Amino acid sequence: MPLSRVVENFDPRRNRFDVVIIDEASQADVIALTAVYMGNQVVVVGDHEQVSPMAVGQNLDEIQHLIDEYLNTIPNKELYDGKFSIYELAQTTFEPVCLREHFRCVSPIIQFSNHLSYDGKIKPLRDASEVRRKPHTIAYRVKSSVANGHTNEEEALTVASLLAAATEQQEYRGATFGVISMVSDEANTMRIDELLRRHLPTEEYVKRRIQCGNAAQFQGDERDVMFLSMVDMPGANGPLPLRQEGSDNTFKKRFNVAASRARDQMWVVHSLDPETDLKPGDIRRKLIEHAKDPYALVRLLDTKEQLTESEFEKQVLRRLVQVGYRVRPQWPVGAYRIDLVVEGNGKRLAVECDGDRWHPHEKLAEDMERQAILERLGWRFVRIRGSQFFRNPEQAMEVVFSRLQALDISPEGNSITGSDVDSEGEELKEHIERRAAELRREWAKHGEEISIPTRQGWQRNNSSKKGAVASQVNAVSATVLPPKSEVINPATQKKYEPVKPVGQQVSASKVSQQHTFNTSNQGNKNGTFNLITFLCEKGLTVIDKRASGGAIWVVGGSELFPIIKELATKGIRFSFAKNGSQSTQNKPAWYTVSTVE
Repeated sequence: MPLSRVVENFDPRRNRFDVVIIDEASQADVIALTAVYMGNQVVVVGDHEQVSPMAVGQNLDEIQHLIDEYLNTIPNKELYDGKFSIYELAQTTFEPVCLREHFRCVSPIIQFSNHLSYDGKIKPLRDASEVRRKPHTIAYRVKSSVANGHTNEEEALTVASLLAAATEQQEYRGATFGVISMVSDEANTMRIDELLRRHLPTEEYVKRRIQCGNAAQFQGDERDVMFLSMVDMPGANGPLPLRQEGSDNTFKKRFNVAASRARDQMWVVHSLDPETDLKPGDIRRKLIEHAKDPYALVRLLDTKEQLTESEFEKQVLRRLVQVGYRVRPQWPVGAYRIDLVVEGNGKRLAVECDGDRWHPHEKLAEDMERQAILERLGWRFVRIRGSQFFRNPEQAMEVVFSRLQALDISPEGNSITGSDVDSEGEELKEHIERRAAELRREWAKHGEEISIPTRQGWQRNNSSKKGAVASQVNAVSATVLPPKSEVINPATQKKYEPVKPVGQQVSASKVSQQHTFNTSNQGNKNGTFNLITFLCEKGLTVIDKRASGGAIWVVGGSELFPIIKELATKGIRFSFAKNGSQSTQNKPAWYTVSTVE
């Protein structure tokens, strides 16, 4: 049951439960405290490596002021901000129990998240021998990309055509599909969804459970086949800015969730050359390279671990390699050997693992003498105690990572010779790619026009249309509030004043005609229908994101189906998103990108 329904249906003062289970707790914000209060015992299920609340639309300064004023005596009061999650609260008091067995994804898919976020501790247990959809990971590059507003138009067309082509193949019979945009902007996923709804039969779209959204909207969900759209395009002046884990690990969490939603097959569709457009250590480059060869890191670790002399060295090496550092075990220097050597930017750091059988306390003086000799040769050292490492690996490795950062030795990826890329399924992949290219040509032949997100919403690119210039006027209907408040309150819809844009005067007689939907085909006597007014008169919560190239969102679930069905008769089609969007704070909602006249 969603937390919103818990608040609506239960009174914490009277309703009590023996056990309350909070699933997806890393996404559950402060509202989940209501559920915690109602349980004699509480089981918190979540993952701190997945997407957490983003505080969208909240004034964090104001929230901090309220925390300081009202929660001054509450322990860990700093947690109760807009980015707070119930999982993080539970972590402050209880030791998590890690569930390491993984049954959803086949091994080549989950290995990316395994090494990115879980230090290789996840054990994939799903048998892939009978999965017909191969290769399990595919990196598909869009050679030419065209930007239209907030979208990568060519990449959006490519994703839609690849998905449509896959639905035609016997091997994908009964398969479900999903599309995740790796940037947070809604415009690209809206465009892909628009294309799929236009070119796939409605029953096929529904049967395949097709959903297009961001990583947060897919958290806790899965599909047989996932398409990940990178969206970013090559820069004009060399590689794109480096993107790593991000503030509060935002990008790391997003990529972890996105890359672990596919059960059988994951397509990474991108418009970049990872060698020239992305810097070493960029998380986008890591994902693309993994999709090209999902076994590369495992093979590299196996090769290097054979050279280590102990389990201690092996675990330290694994943590360094997973982050992207180039590591050489048992580096010979004359008559000496160094446990691990990390290279980067033309510099080296020697890592010694103390407390192992080769470095007992009795040999400490000998080790220090050896280090002093090597330091005179220019070597720099950092030492890790085995007792500290096995008690708290993260804390022990912080010393190493800090030393590497101080020496300006950055992760540069690992050069890997050879390839174990799964050749099985290559013929099927190539057939889908050829069929997708045919579909794009067919769509172009039948007048598939580029849709550009304008301030009024999705608009066909048709310069010959009468009034094309007028349609670019940044004027809004009197029923739409200014951008300061995108949530439209029905109570305020009694009297409207037109909002006049800077640089263009709009007469009052024309205001009523703007932001209306053409329903002349349905025989409406006025020929137009004001959607915003209609929805607000129904008492619904409406969020208009057209000003930023998005959609009109209506918060609600299946209870709105009669209204959605009525609007469909007027030619206005809505799609349902179980997890809504950032605009709806991930509450269930319906959205439309219908063409605005």
